[in-house]
Amino acid sequence: MKTLIRLFFIIIFSIPLLLITASIPESRLFSVCLADSPTVVINEVAWMGTVTSTNDEWVELYNNTAQDVDINNWTLVSTTDDKFSILLSGKILAQGFFLLERKVSNNSLAPILADQTYPYANVLHNDGEYLELKDATGRPIDVVNGFPWPAGKTGVGTMERISPESADSWQASATPEGTPKAQNSTPIQTADEQPTETPGETESTTLTSTSTPTSSDHSPEANAGPDIIALANQEINFDASQSSDPDGDSLAYRWNFGDGTTADKPTINHSYQYPGTYIAVLEVNDGQNSSSDQLTVTVYSNSILISEFLSAPTGADQDNEWIELYNDSGQVADLSGWQVDDAEGGSKPFTLPQNTLLAGHQYLVLQRPTTKIALNNDNDSVRLIYPTGQVVQEIKYGKAKEDQSVSLAGNRQYLWSASPTPGGPNFISANQQKTNSQISAAITQAGENMESIQSIIPQETALTVTQETPAANLTPQTSASAPLKEISSSPSNKKSDKTNNQTASLTETIKSSPATTLLLIIVFGVLAGLGLIKIRRKRGI
Repeated sequence: MKTLIRLFFIIIFSIPLLLITASIPESRLFSVCLADSPTVVINEVAWMGTVTSTNDEWVELYNNTAQDVDINNWTLVSTTDDKFSILLSGKILAQGFFLLERKVSNNSLAPILADQTYPYANVLHNDGEYLELKDATGRPIDVVNGFPWPAGKTGVGTMERISPESADSWQASATPEGTPKAQNSTPIQTADEQPTETPGETESTTLTSTSTPTSSDHSPEANAGPDIIALANQEINFDASQSSDPDGDSLAYRWNFGDGTTADKPTINHSYQYPGTYIAVLEVNDGQNSSSDQLTVTVYSNSILISEFLSAPTGADQDNEWIELYNDSGQVADLSGWQVDDAEGGSKPFTLPQNTLLAGHQYLVLQRPTTKIALNNDNDSVRLIYPTGQVVQEIKYGKAKEDQSVSLAGNRQYLWSASPTPGGPNFISANQQKTNSQISAAITQAGENMESIQSIIPQETALTVTQETPAANLTPQTSASAPLKEISSSPSNKKSDKTNNQTASLTETIKSSPATTLLLIIVFGVLAGLGLIKIRRKRGI
């Protein structure tokens, strides 16, 4: 009986295992089989580091086909331990190389640039590793049985593959620095491999090598151009036309913009949707050799605006002056390192500290006790400045009006407001729009000269700021979430207007949402019931 019970439990627990096995694709079950002809091979391993630093380890892959190979989500791992595991990204050009370099403080491979760097924690042991290259499905593509390492020695040479077709043919490089992103060294024949002549033969037997003959072709020179500063969603021109080849060979181009997108044209426009710092890498290939260059693209938010400021408050200026910024987008903006300042030569600029984040469609009020920026009561300005020191926006004003703020009013207008609203939507009365004094505003974009687009608004105009619209659409306009509201010019009506607006808003919400109405009825019913129960208990009913 016990035997039957044990057999029953074995069958019960075996059923889930059978179901799991059945759900695994056949390609996964047989993934231990290597590709018949590896498309990409592990071509060179600097497990000993470089002559500059033993910590500067690197691995080179080689595309052994006539087509580009996409290696996104491929992995290079060591099955010996779990201290070496790299997730690959990018593409290897046909007959091209892909250099992986361990992150170290020095770039000992300069001017050769790595296609991808991997974390410092990934270390190759000097006594050997069993390396495995897998594609995105987990299928092994190539292996290196390097336990112990079959070639290479510190200060002597790297471990080079002799033939892409053989996983067991390795040699030490001819030079200590190896051949990163270039053809491996020509195999050196030993005495046993020298050609010999057999008696009776009229011709000598010549040893043939499976390695690719060394070519006199020189590597091309990639030139990605200078670093770029731009705005989010601004079209940027990437130009590789300054790249060249000493032999005059035609070049294939490959851009990796650092945001997951690539391009194969020498000159192309590209934009970044989100702010940040991106590393764009250009790789050029002449059919045999390749080289790469990179540039840094710094992208700033195009939605940060000077929304309002108060330069002549009632009371002490040093306590009550303030400047307000607004994020006119739905994304969080990182303002780390941005600056706010008054006119050139005035107060010292205030730099926003690291990790200053401004939520979408929200305001940031910077008070004078914090910024130490003293705004004059006449002929001054408020400036917003990138971390690079370039002025983004400048609002100039003449004679300040006591206890009135300069407010962003929509349609690129900055007007005086008798109702300052720090931390909230701006309020401008209809009468004020007709009687405002002269204000000027200027907005620039990366690479533009601020003075070339600054526009002074004449006294007799309706104070509409006329200025060039930057290509990145960085314009001071009121968003749908922060509408400009017109209010009566009579101060006595301010409180009643706000109360009426709140009452109207609540009424409108109830009318437009039956579910809300039902929820309110249920809540009031429950509260009334609890009240009756409490009364009955007190009366002893």
